[in-house]
Amino acid sequence: MKFEYVNSSTRNYIFLGVCFILLGSVALFFNTYWLQSYGHLFLGCLWLILGFYNKKKGYLSLEGDYLKRYCFPAWKVDLREVIKLKETRSGYELHTKNKTYKIVTGCMKYDSLQDLKSELIKLNIKDSSL
Repeated sequence: MKFEYVNSSTRNYIFLGVCFILLGSVALFFNTYWLQSYGHLFLGCLWLILGFYNKKKGYLSLEGDYLKRYCFPAWKVDLREVIKLKETRSGYELHTKNKTYKIVTGCMKYDSLQDLKSELIKLNIKDSSL
């Protein structure tokens, strides 16, 4: 099952990348503060890479007993190892024995968010705030 994010954040990343690249290019053309200009070009490239990566891989997926996040930073959690599930203002926290995984739901599509919540309720975790 696939839980998708809204594309507005990825458009913002791409827009910021283009703006930083233009700003760095104009500054290099006028030869002012060359170190800062290269910094703008570098940041613009990073924003573009992040935007295109999230546009292609911007979703969560539930495959068997594993919940995978493909956005940056990517992670994979075995749902059988989840010992605590907590609902926060920004989303959900999945606590395992070794690590805590956060799912930010502010950028998720509404239908995907409802599907995710129903799947998390199906886990039937004792220490849950759902």
